[in-house]
Amino acid sequence: DCGDNYVMGHEIAGTVAAVGEDVTGYKVGDRVACVGPNGCGGCKYCRGGVDNVCKRAFGHWFGLGYGGGYQQYLLVDKPRNLARIPDNVSSDVAAASTDAVLTPYHALKMAKVSPSSNLLLIGAGGLGGNAIQIAKAFGAKVTILDKKEEARDQAKKLGADEVYESLPGSIEPGSFSACFD
Repeated sequence: DCGDNYVMGHEIAGTVAAVGEDVTGYKVGDRVACVGPNGCGGCKYCRGGVDNVCKRAFGHWFGLGYGGGYQQYLLVDKPRNLARIPDNVSSDVAAASTDAVLTPYHALKMAKVSPSSNLLLIGAGGLGGNAIQIAKAFGAKVTILDKKEEARDQAKKLGADEVYESLPGSIEPGSFSACFD
C-alpha cells in the first residue's frame, strides 16, 4: 500500500522551476530528465555508477516508493539525478530514456559488449528494441528471438542481424557470447 498521497511516474522530464542556492550547473528554464534511482551519492555503488543498487536508495526511487513525476512540481534534492535535455531531443524521448534506454544499456555494459560480441536477445519489445540499437552501436552482431511478428519486423528495421520466431536447430549451443531476456 503506497498510501493516499503516493504519486506515480518513474520516467520523468520537465523544466527547472527553481534552483537551490547551493546548486550549480542548472538554472530556471533548463529542460531536464530525472533518473529514477535516488542514490545517496556517497557509497561504493553510487560512486561506481550503479545507483540502482544503493542500499540507502531502496524505497526512494522517484515514482517507485518516492514521489514520482505525475505531478506539477517535483523536488529533486540531488542534482546528480538530473541530466540536461539537448534541444534536438523531445521531453518524451528523454523521459523514456531514463529507464527504457538505461536498463538495456546497463545490461550490455555489464556484459562488456563489443564489436566481437554475438548476442541473443529474447524479446524485441520496448526494452529489446532499445537493446538492439545500443548493441549495434557497440558493433555487436544481434540475433532476435520473439514470438510476435510485429516485434520481429520492428527488430529488422532497428538493425538486428538475424530474427527468428524460434531458434533453428542449426544454431549450436555456445553460439552466443551473451543472452539477454
